[in-house]
Amino acid sequence: MLMQLGLDTVYYAVDQPVMVQPPGGERFIRILGIALWAAVIGAVLGIIAGGGWMWVDHISGQGATGGRGWKLVAGAVIGTIVSTCAASWVTFAMQ
Repeated sequence: MLMQLGLDTVYYAVDQPVMVQPPGGERFIRILGIALWAAVIGAVLGIIAGGGWMWVDHISGQGATGGRGWKLVAGAVIGTIVSTCAASWVTFAMQ
């Protein structure tokens, strides 16, 4: 226990380095932000297109879940979840 107390005291006595952003880091973050927005916009458009395909499938008599419309919607929803998780992980990692 005394050894751990000594190690903790030494650890807290050492100055912590200041975080500095590498050169070009601001551009990388800007490009990453644009890519994440593009993914969100693509997911919204995918959900809209999937809804349209579900309507076409329903009108043609296959039923709304019988064709490929629901697959498009499911893929867009999964893409939305992945891009949202990526955005939150990147935001967490930048702090």
